[in-house]
Amino acid sequence: MALTMVHLLVADLWAQGHPQFLDSPGYYYGAISPDAIHVRDGGDKSHKNEIHLNNWGVLHRQDVVDYWRAHRSPFDVGYGVHVLTDAQWVPRYKERLPGLLPGGKLDIERYYNDTFVTDFALRDSSPRVAEMLEMI
Repeated sequence: MALTMVHLLVADLWAQGHPQFLDSPGYYYGAISPDAIHVRDGGDKSHKNEIHLNNWGVLHRQDVVDYWRAHRSPFDVGYGVHVLTDAQWVPRYKERLPGLLPGGKLDIERYYNDTFVTDFALRDSSPRVAEMLEMI
């Protein structure tokens, strides 16, 4: 799972090609909102795949396209960008960093340490992050 800064920066990159979203608070809020599942319902992740439009761990682009056909607000577009990012994040991580997979399973402690370090580095090195957070 990508963390907040990755989702905001991916959303910002996507918005470069769709400038109507560049300054939309709802769009950036949508880009981080699916991760609310980690703080509500006592942290129960049993419906994470549903929240991620059937894109948790496996990319199903058509499910996002179908969602966008029915939901067209900036928030909904950001939401779709989030789930498309997550669908590609962990599989690529596993592919590129097999040393963090003892016994074929993701080493959660190392994974989250690395992703938190990366998230803070991105926050501190990306000038647009402050603007996006201010919008939200």
